[in-house]
Amino acid sequence: MTTPDVSTLSMPIAALIASLIGASATITAALIQLRIAWRKEMKARENRAPITQKNRRGPVVAVIVLAVASAVGGFAMSQYFATRGTAAAQAMEAQVRTRLEQLSDVARRLERASLAREAGTVPVKGAGAVAVAVMLSPCAVPTGQGERACTRQEAVRVQLCAELPAGTVATQVERYLRDLQAASTWDESLIAPGQHPVDGEFLGDAAPGAAPQTLCQEYLHWSGEARIARLRVNYAPPVVALDRSQP
Repeated sequence: MTTPDVSTLSMPIAALIASLIGASATITAALIQLRIAWRKEMKARENRAPITQKNRRGPVVAVIVLAVASAVGGFAMSQYFATRGTAAAQAMEAQVRTRLEQLSDVARRLERASLAREAGTVPVKGAGAVAVAVMLSPCAVPTGQGERACTRQEAVRVQLCAELPAGTVATQVERYLRDLQAASTWDESLIAPGQHPVDGEFLGDAAPGAAPQTLCQEYLHWSGEARIARLRVNYAPPVVALDRSQP
């Protein structure tokens, strides 16, 4: 049986889980106290012993403790699900944005093809572009090191790999980076060659990946903000040299 890794939990979620555990323990203790008090009262009635004010107070205190613990547990549970819902909504928003950008790429290619036909030119058959994106969580400082920003040595290394269609070659590689909550478009988030963000870095140039027809780009992320890194690769059929020796 594997032990869950709790080191990746954020502080709000960890605090909520601790509240849930404490509330559960309090509720359990209150229920046990109620059961003991009830059994004592039943035994006293069987023996016809007088019920003192202290005995009467016991169940009332247990009920109050049980109500307070239930309220704390309910509040912690609602906050826990609210936190999970926010993270899921952010992930869904990132996926939707990626799909919209892919649709925008397709629309731009169709527009270029239409303009080329109107101008009497023929676009290169098989040319296009592929894009991949990854959502990066805020960099977390190791526990016990206080409140400070992450350093490059604590960065997370990710790899973005775009798969090109068979029989094509890459003609241009574009790198993008923007904050998760940013309203800017991908065109406004383009990283120029040799340019790097303050708290991140695209490592070197894109290189062929382990799988055939893939081009991969590595990125180091140590920002305290959630971000989306994106790789877009334009491709076209390989240029075939004409053999002028043939008539």
